[in-house]
Amino acid sequence: CFNNYKTTLIVTFPVPTYVDSIMWKEMEIYGNWGSEGYVLLDDVNLSGAILGALPVNNRVPDATARNKAFQINQIVTTIKLVVTDISSSSEIIIDDLQITTKPKIAGYDYWFNDDFANKTTALVTPTQQLLVNKNISTTGLFDGLNVFNFRSYDNSGKYSSVLSHFFYKTSALESNTNSEVIRYEYWLDNDYANVVTVNTTVQQQVNITKLISMSTLSNGVHNFNIRFKDNTGLWSSVVSHFFYKTPLQIVTQNMIIEYRYWFDTDFANAIYSPLTPNQQINLIDNLDITQLPNGNHDIHFQFKDNKGLWSVVTTDNIEQIISVNILSNSFDKNIVIYPNPAVGFLYIDFGSQLNDVRISITDINGKTIQHLQYNSGQTFNIDLNTYQSGVYFITLMTEKGKATYRVIKN
Repeated sequence: CFNNYKTTLIVTFPVPTYVDSIMWKEMEIYGNWGSEGYVLLDDVNLSGAILGALPVNNRVPDATARNKAFQINQIVTTIKLVVTDISSSSEIIIDDLQITTKPKIAGYDYWFNDDFANKTTALVTPTQQLLVNKNISTTGLFDGLNVFNFRSYDNSGKYSSVLSHFFYKTSALESNTNSEVIRYEYWLDNDYANVVTVNTTVQQQVNITKLISMSTLSNGVHNFNIRFKDNTGLWSSVVSHFFYKTPLQIVTQNMIIEYRYWFDTDFANAIYSPLTPNQQINLIDNLDITQLPNGNHDIHFQFKDNKGLWSVVTTDNIEQIISVNILSNSFDKNIVIYPNPAVGFLYIDFGSQLNDVRISITDINGKTIQHLQYNSGQTFNIDLNTYQSGVYFITLMTEKGKATYRVIKN
């Protein structure tokens, strides 16, 4: 008889997401008259996850809330909390629903040259570290220089930066599946006339451990170049790396005292930060990227020692997604709000458990659209499905600080 009436709370993720756990508080306010419930993960029962007090029909209302918590540890698209009852009004009240997710690699894409439209997508068992060992056919590519592109994505739908690598495709007549390295050569700067050639034992993979004298080089920036030859007479592409030669007498005395970083080609606005003098540092810092537009950017680092010498430039690629939309933030860390722009649900991750969380949403005219309040939690979501397309302002308030973000509803 409990199936006379059914109430379902549905949580839908924008993409398949790895969920660690689910928890909530519940009470039965009318005396447990036939109320019971269960949890469905993509319409499959979560074993042991029940709603309501046992025994059913004990006719005793709850004086205090019950805490329910269950491990999930799998990728899901929907989570449903279903309550069945003999009356048209469910007696079970649910509060402080928390679903904990953890970013893990869920798959990857790869494509050749600029042919992104024909990319290959592969799903993997969710993991925080992925080793790809795969033979990929180059059939259909022209002989000559090509580019292989690779990116991975996590279970929240965020993509990594694209890794690209040049390779040379030989003709069928030139190709040899048994090709092996027989020789390598290296030279400094543009001095190929004094190239050093080294014959190796015939092998498919060579590991070079060699001390190379730099005694004849002047102090300053130089370039080291190396390439390899196989038993078919083909040379590999040249691998080059910059290095800086310092005077011998200061090698063991210099200390890092400062670093600077800048974005893209904007060296004129490089940001300088002093450091406690040290010969080795582990740089952990919150970098200001609020001035960047959305998209991919290069970030460049240099380090300065106590002799006034700067290191070579280290460059990495970053993607600016949400920071441009931070209007104010008094928290001690950035809050992750995604996706932005959003279509259905907007997700908020404070990065740690907080109490008394209040969320206010206003439109571009300053009118309050919605106000939400939670006793505690780390991650929250806002249903924007009923919102009109446009710009909104999300204000987050807790005992740890206050922040305001601009979001776009498509």
